[in-house]
Amino acid sequence: NDGIKNCIIEDCIAVNPWTGTSEGLSVFVIAPQINSGPNDIVKNVDASCIVRNNYINLNPGFLTGEGYSHGITAPVIENNYCEGIQRGVYFDTHHYKDVIIRNNTFKNVLYGIDFNLNGSSYKYDKVIIENNLIELPSDKYAYSYYGIRLMGKGTLPPSTYNQVYIAGNKVTTVTGFMDPNVYYGNIYTSDACNIVLRNN
Repeated sequence: NDGIKNCIIEDCIAVNPWTGTSEGLSVFVIAPQINSGPNDIVKNVDASCIVRNNYINLNPGFLTGEGYSHGITAPVIENNYCEGIQRGVYFDTHHYKDVIIRNNTFKNVLYGIDFNLNGSSYKYDKVIIENNLIELPSDKYAYSYYGIRLMGKGTLPPSTYNQVYIAGNKVTTVTGFMDPNVYYGNIYTSDACNIVLRNN
């Protein structure tokens, strides 16, 4: 088939879910189909796949520990509330043509929005991140926190993100204070071109 189409995760609540594994947890994920084979063909998720109006609160148990905790992975992510998780939005081995992340709240998260594609061959035509509120921890759970991070393959010319629009986002801390022993990053991009940053 041509991947996943017309899929919506909406009006759901996730509070302290049991994982059954020490490896980690991903809460709401609409992932593309990957056919294992000599060419590793990736079949895209259609842009009609949406995660919206959901509530995630794992606070504070999933900020620490050896396992990972990821909130949402999808091509369209809007109007969600996510608290007490390592990464509110996370992408690594997933591929979508376009991604829209808007009007979400990420509270007490180590990374609000994280594209961890360092060394990956996946490409995105357009990434839009707008009007999100991101509150990073005021206490030390890790050595660094990021509001928005787009990590690419690291080759020249830039190839991972063709167009990036980041506008109207607010990155702060839960209490308004920062731990002096932690590195705080607001917005970080690499291996991207045609970038617009506005009113963040």
